[in-house]
Amino acid sequence: MTGKTLAIFGHPDLESTSVVNKKWLETLTAEGLDNVTVHKIAKAQTKAFSFDVKAEQDLLVAHDRILFIFPLFWYGLPALFKKWMDDVLAYGFAYGSSGNALKDKEFRMIISTGGPASAYSKEGPYSCTIEELLLPLKAMATMTGMKYEESAIIHGCSPFIPCSDEDKEKRVTTFMDAVKGV
Repeated sequence: MTGKTLAIFGHPDLESTSVVNKKWLETLTAEGLDNVTVHKIAKAQTKAFSFDVKAEQDLLVAHDRILFIFPLFWYGLPALFKKWMDDVLAYGFAYGSSGNALKDKEFRMIISTGGPASAYSKEGPYSCTIEELLLPLKAMATMTGMKYEESAIIHGCSPFIPCSDEDKEKRVTTFMDAVKGV
């Protein structure tokens, strides 16, 4: 991993309803990596679904690597994270003739799903792959000039799909490796 990393947590309610993302946040915070800034979208709101756009943009500019960390909600980003993107990744800042603030920054998604990996296939109940679901975010990375790194998709372990302590620990290790760029 090079330079400073901004770890943006997009779960709308990390404290109350999150299981996996909350554990990731706790682990990352406890690890205390000097080059990683933890940023929680829900806490960044100035009021409901509103952000200090300039402050958010300044945070992005100050980092070399951007991580989007979120649970897959209805096959995409949580609504609050999407609103953040709509506001912060604005024309003239992130894209357009003068919008090159994110150019050459590294970009990676770290995503949790409540379902098993087998559900995300042409033959599975969703009839599409996780890669197909992530195409709009890959296109965003391309449009903004960021260098796309392979996503880390971590399946299972939700309030609806219990898993063993060993499985939970493997998911935390996979998460930390993705944050560190391993």
